[in-house]
Amino acid sequence: FQPTGTAEFTALGSHQAIERGGLSEAEAEETMARSGKNEINVHVPGIFEALLTEFADIPYVFNSMGTWAYMIFSTWNVGIFWLLITLSAGIFRSLFIVRPNQKQIRSLAQLHTHCKVLRDGKWKRIEAADIVLGDV
Repeated sequence: FQPTGTAEFTALGSHQAIERGGLSEAEAEETMARSGKNEINVHVPGIFEALLTEFADIPYVFNSMGTWAYMIFSTWNVGIFWLLITLSAGIFRSLFIVRPNQKQIRSLAQLHTHCKVLRDGKWKRIEAADIVLGDV
């Protein structure tokens, strides 16, 4: 979807649009080609991208520096314990909390319904994603 501007609709303009039979199919196709479908696309990252995004966050970077310092300069068993806690918490949050929520947001953003529009002087039933600016 590419925003192509705004349109002011008045009662008189709406009445005139109904009298002329709405948009023609050619006008609707031209508007669709210019602005795209009337839908919202939500990006849901794959598993690797979700993990990379999770562990690239500042708290995980800071925590990993402390963990590696424990493992190298002090008690390695405490460092391994912290490493396992950090990895398991990050993997769980990324794959079982954040990513499923992103999938739910994507499914909510997709509107699969039909509606009636006036095109070429006839009422037609089309997908909501195929509505263009100027449809009645």
